[in-house]
Amino acid sequence: MEEQISKWFNSTSHDMGKEEFNQLMEIISSSSDPAGYVAAHKDLGDIVEHCAGTLPDRWIIGIGIENGAAWVEIFDQDGDKVEPPDSVDRTLSEQVFDALQLAIDRTT
Repeated sequence: MEEQISKWFNSTSHDMGKEEFNQLMEIISSSSDPAGYVAAHKDLGDIVEHCAGTLPDRWIIGIGIENGAAWVEIFDQDGDKVEPPDSVDRTLSEQVFDALQLAIDRTT
């Protein structure tokens, strides 16, 4: 598992199709502690940078931060706000991955 995730994070092309992304998400999800694994290997900045290369054209994932809260917002290719997946008990990193998955699913 570690080798596959490291390969994805260290990819120089940052291009990933839906199938490859789904495989990665299955690997992370099947881990006994996916949030901990991601956090231990890359910080949020690295995750955001990599996801920026994978996000479908004209989609936007935003991270909002205020005193006592942080959240992820998603806007589709038409600029319309999209309801994000349930984020209860999800880390910010996991929410970014969830938002990316939603964008990929809706464009393919």
